[in-house]
Amino acid sequence: MRQSETSADGRLQRHGAGDSRVGLKWALPVAGDLDWALLAQYGLRTGSAELRPQRRAYSLGATVAGETATGRGFSVFSGYARDDTGRGWQLAPSLEWHAGDAFGSYVEAVLGSGNERGLRAGGGMTWQPRSTVQLDVSLLRGIGGDAPDWTGGVGLSVGLR
Repeated sequence: MRQSETSADGRLQRHGAGDSRVGLKWALPVAGDLDWALLAQYGLRTGSAELRPQRRAYSLGATVAGETATGRGFSVFSGYARDDTGRGWQLAPSLEWHAGDAFGSYVEAVLGSGNERGLRAGGGMTWQPRSTVQLDVSLLRGIGGDAPDWTGGVGLSVGLR
């Protein structure tokens, strides 16, 4: 992914590839109609040297998800992250739509504190070609606080049983 940074006074500009992350998500036993999962991520210093943090980032979080009576999915993610800029919390509710068995889309809002500060909103699309494989893309726009102007991502999830 591409990353750009500009200082508050506009004098310093840095561009290049952003870092990657690898994560492990553990689906917990179902509690009624809700699904629960824990997510741990670890930053890989794969980005451009001038944008690369001095130490690796990591995060821990939990998700609860379910389905409305009309078949729309919903979820709420809460997580803690730490990197060179400090630490912070995120809260991210989302609403999902499914188009058949393989495709979906979602909208979400992300509210953060500390190094995750600010408010972002956006959405994404998912494709699940097999029951254990999912690809997704997302795009979020910073709309409040010190949130980045734009944040995007591409993800690959592989389920292990």
